[in-house]
Amino acid sequence: MRLQIIAIGKMKSGALKELFDDYSRRLTCSFLLRELESKTKGSAEEIKLDEQNLILDALPRDACVVLLDERGEDLSSDALAFVIKHAPHENVVFVVGGAYGVTSLIRSKAHKIISFGRVTWPHMLVRVMLMEQLYRSQQILKNHPYHKR
Repeated sequence: MRLQIIAIGKMKSGALKELFDDYSRRLTCSFLLRELESKTKGSAEEIKLDEQNLILDALPRDACVVLLDERGEDLSSDALAFVIKHAPHENVVFVVGGAYGVTSLIRSKAHKIISFGRVTWPHMLVRVMLMEQLYRSQQILKNHPYHKR
């Protein structure tokens, strides 16, 4: 299994980056973070279209795409582990869009759209939460006691 996160924006040094890096080091599978820089000036639609092109260019052809979106399905940790285990491809790519969300074209590329709740989270915090859930999924699939049931 190969896991990847494609995200708009660059994570700066600090506590969130340290936590993100800690969880990523714990993964035993192949992992890649692709941070994409989009333009910061222009209308919301112009920025979303720019980000759409960046994301489309970064998406591998042979990947199960999981989009994080506030309108997505609210999954348990066990359900996320199931999604990863039963992905139709060896590559599982998680997409975290920018502040304005993603276009309908990006949504249509997703095999699964998930949410971390109905509240709005800062994008960098979402990355840390996602990394923890990827590590937790790994541990669930190994029947490790990290995930208390």
